[in-house]
Amino acid sequence: MSISEYIGIPYGDHGRSHEALDCWGLLWLIYKEQLDIGLPSYADRYASAEDQKDVSHLIHDEMGPWIKIEKEEKADFGDAVLFRIKGEPWHIGVVISCGLMIHVMKDVNVCLERYDRTMWRHRLLGIYRHEGMV
Repeated sequence: MSISEYIGIPYGDHGRSHEALDCWGLLWLIYKEQLDIGLPSYADRYASAEDQKDVSHLIHDEMGPWIKIEKEEKADFGDAVLFRIKGEPWHIGVVISCGLMIHVMKDVNVCLERYDRTMWRHRLLGIYRHEGMV
């Protein structure tokens, strides 16, 4: 598993390749390439990753195959970290190790960042493991 190949990929609305990614696209690509788990693309289900209402509804509607990790210290590689932005569940990162995620945002290329930092901790809604990893 080599996460370094994703670092620096630019943000791109509906991005689903090494050329450009949005946050769901990064999760989608890592699951496909590193975990051999197929996730729906959803690229056709929202106008823009900036449309918080559409993305928020997608996240709520599609939580079926995801199991919430109740203890943060149990987080493991590949778990999805869900954050609230402006009151909506809107941003997703991928756990690399407990406390560390890989993510991408508009104006921020794919990078590693601690999700247990103050900036993210108060926005953290939960950590979820896909049932295909259980």
